[in-house]
Amino acid sequence: MNVLSHDRSKDLPIVADIPHPFLKRIGFQTSEGKVKADMRDKLSQVNDFLKLLGHTGALEQLRGPSNTSATEASGTSASTADSPSSSTSTDSLASSSTAPIRILDAGCGSSHLTLCTYHYLNNVKNMKTCIMGVDSNKELMARSNSYCREMGLSEEEAQFYASPIVNFIPAATPDIVLALHACDTATDEALALGVKQGASIIMAVPCCHKNLHKQMQGSPAPAPFGPLMHHGIMKQRTVDLLTDTFRAQILRILGYKTDVVEFVSSEHTPRNLLIRAVRVAREEGAGVTTEGSVQAGRVQQLVEEYASLKQFWGGLTPHLEKLLAEELSPLLGDSLDGSD
Repeated sequence: MNVLSHDRSKDLPIVADIPHPFLKRIGFQTSEGKVKADMRDKLSQVNDFLKLLGHTGALEQLRGPSNTSATEASGTSASTADSPSSSTSTDSLASSSTAPIRILDAGCGSSHLTLCTYHYLNNVKNMKTCIMGVDSNKELMARSNSYCREMGLSEEEAQFYASPIVNFIPAATPDIVLALHACDTATDEALALGVKQGASIIMAVPCCHKNLHKQMQGSPAPAPFGPLMHHGIMKQRTVDLLTDTFRAQILRILGYKTDVVEFVSSEHTPRNLLIRAVRVAREEGAGVTTEGSVQAGRVQQLVEEYASLKQFWGGLTPHLEKLLAEELSPLLGDSLDGSD
């Protein structure tokens, strides 16, 4: 049994009980290197998120031949480093011919996901990484910045910004945009930000789907969905799924290979769907042309499916459509809603 448990632990992006100074400093491990009891569920969520990030297959493409941390370049083991930032000095980042992978966590809150993603890519995968976080909570952003400075991370390596996501313009273009449980339309803002910035990977776990629920208030359900929408809990789940279906379809239309997968077991959180999108190359006017990607005809099919779904549900307008109106207009044409 211990062997099986050990084998499973090796499959985790961040192994819970392998001591690491970075994990101790960000509050996941005790001084003895054991995961704190009240952080186990959080670490489980982070690990599942990171596994799904790795499953995109896009990380190695972002890495590049010379994107290695100082730890790997010097042969120093990250697990025996003297400090949390020992493998990420400003000098080592500046001296590389390849820019670090830039992560943006939109609606980052307490920054647990942000910092663990940094640790996993930089200290475990030896991929030089810079992190940005944005959240409207000024106190949390100030605390995260103070935390990073105490750990020896420079502003170039880690910086957090107090701002609504919709108003935020990153100082540097992110390669990966993450959003974990950004409430309601904040998820749409995170997805839109990723698209507008041309992020290679966008991953979001939505939360609190309110926008379409409000649009549907007072309107009869389309036949034959009346009996389904008669029950509150069933209506809620149906509209939640409809919201994420619209989101995923918009990302596909705009050139992202997109799937919706289970994030974690529902025993950890009921908000357990993850939208995962990887950008694929597109030639102007010709649709997506890289291997395994959709062609121009497929893009038109996606547009028609999206328009039909909107029409069936009474002309609902997903918030993400409004945020990406400029990008969608050439593709959706008359089906694009013109309201604010």
